[in-house]
Amino acid sequence: MKIFAYKNHKKPYLILSDKLREANENLFYSIVKSKVSKDLNLDDYALNLGSKLHKKYAALVEKGEVAWLYSKKRRFDTVTIFSLQGSEVFVEKKFVDSAFNEIRYKDVIFRSIVRSSILQGVLLKELLQSLIDQGKFKEFEQEFCAFLREVIGKFSTKDNLVSGEAIEALPRNCIFSAEGFYKFFDLEYCLVKDMTKQLLISRICLIDFGEQKEVLDQNFGGNFIKYFSQKIGYKYDKSANEDFIKLEEKFQKTVCVRGGLFSKITRCVGKLMALNINSLQKN
Repeated sequence: MKIFAYKNHKKPYLILSDKLREANENLFYSIVKSKVSKDLNLDDYALNLGSKLHKKYAALVEKGEVAWLYSKKRRFDTVTIFSLQGSEVFVEKKFVDSAFNEIRYKDVIFRSIVRSSILQGVLLKELLQSLIDQGKFKEFEQEFCAFLREVIGKFSTKDNLVSGEAIEALPRNCIFSAEGFYKFFDLEYCLVKDMTKQLLISRICLIDFGEQKEVLDQNFGGNFIKYFSQKIGYKYDKSANEDFIKLEEKFQKTVCVRGGLFSKITRCVGKLMALNINSLQKN
């Protein structure tokens, strides 16, 4: 049995077994491609038979587990475990150093994810991005508006507020099923307090499509956040964009520790500020 380990600073963060590749080849390679920045020869990352690491994970494979993804730079480290039951793949997320299902730290609740079967369908972020890449902006508008209405309807608490659970309800965490339903996954963080609907709209736009802001602005009235806010029936409040920057920095500092993921996301937020804050303020 082959087991592959990708390491960062000599510590494994992604481990996969051939059992997953045999059961679901598309899922196997999608996990590899999402976490490894370049094409690599899998065999170069195969663990030596008889090594301690191989023995450890081979024993877990015997129990049905087939892949493990570790988050090492979070406030509370987690491991995402993929397992097989027959030919069906299941996934769950646990805290590495805690048996609790929830941990509150400052204004964020960190949550484990209970074991469930892999969702079937298209990742909404990839679907929407493909429409942008193909220049199909009418189709993008239709799909994006439908998603925004779904999110706000699902998490709405009061006239102008949505639950803090919506903080991670992004296209990157949503599967669009063949039956036409939106199915969210990996909603591991929850704000203690509600957030405004406008702030949620700004976060969805800038986190998943901030790097496409220029082309989206050109096709949607000069300010695509304002355009889509009004399109789904909300009065645009430009102060929500500044609130987004403040929220995002605070959120990421709470969720992550310095270095690694924190630095990466902080740079991303800084890039969004450099690219967007002037145009956001003008509009």
